[in-house]
Amino acid sequence: MKAAYYESNGNLEVIKYSEDFPKPEIKENEVLVKVKASSINMIDTVMRNGYPGLQISFPHIPGGDIAGEVVEVGSGVSNFKTGDRIVSFPIVLSDIENPKFVDNPQLNFGWKFFGMHLPGGYAEYVAIPESSLYNIPDNVSYEKASTLPTAGLTAIHAIDTIANLQKGDTFLVWGGSGGLGTYAIQLAKQRGAIVITTTSTEEKAQKLKDLGADYVYMRDDEQIVEKIKANFPGGLDAVLDYVGPTTFDKSFSLLRNDGRIMFCGMITGREVTLNIQQTYFRHLNINGLFLGNPKNMQDLINLLAEEKIDPIIDTTYDISQAKEAQKHFESGDYIGKIVLTF
Repeated sequence: MKAAYYESNGNLEVIKYSEDFPKPEIKENEVLVKVKASSINMIDTVMRNGYPGLQISFPHIPGGDIAGEVVEVGSGVSNFKTGDRIVSFPIVLSDIENPKFVDNPQLNFGWKFFGMHLPGGYAEYVAIPESSLYNIPDNVSYEKASTLPTAGLTAIHAIDTIANLQKGDTFLVWGGSGGLGTYAIQLAKQRGAIVITTTSTEEKAQKLKDLGADYVYMRDDEQIVEKIKANFPGGLDAVLDYVGPTTFDKSFSLLRNDGRIMFCGMITGREVTLNIQQTYFRHLNINGLFLGNPKNMQDLINLLAEEKIDPIIDTTYDISQAKEAQKHFESGDYIGKIVLTF
């Protein structure tokens, strides 16, 4: 089968492509999916460079986002059949079922992430447990469906489950031009929030305004905090931060009393300095989050099917061009998602 993969950690040159990669065999509770599209995420490049503290076996197939067609079903599969159009949840949930996490089963220890612990979507075929599959309707393209599992799921989990944004709430997402940002802008605006974001060029800023952003600031503006505070002197209700140390102090200072900061990434590092006194004095809420729960996933599919959100696909590449696609991703010169197709 066709596949893009790594045989070692390193730069773009470690990405290899083959049309003779071994095809997976399915277990009784799994289906074999012929992948039609897989979108690129930061975790793909992190895995290529070497994920801190995680040992993987090589060759390794990345890709947490999988959309395609069921071509074979295991003997124990009852809810899916050959020909079904599907998108996969990005992780296989753990067999552990702590009753505290009944609504958020992804919080149980022991989950496995496609493209991290399991072979991912940069392959023509993937074996996926029935429990991780979701049907997609005919009016949803495979390309758009492939943008949902990581970026879309994280955004909707932050906005609906963690922040529970309401009409009139003020919401900031740093870096609105990427996959997570473009989803977060649309979802927050749909909830009636006042949406604030940042980007790197005026051209991108206009596109983000077209998506629903009310205020867009240039990320390199040294006065960005002062300008946001001038427009929102009472502080912001919620901030979504996947950048890390370079934005943490700004996020912290922009929150209103009892405001909420949500972390879901570490682009610029893993450690920050926290003012404990200000945290309790201002009654601030600090949440970490990753991905989302099964309800978030189904809600996201429904919103896409009803055309209430529209994934922004900047560029599509054939799987044989995975190296070029990741190079494009790392350049930051795009809006929305970059998608691999087969």
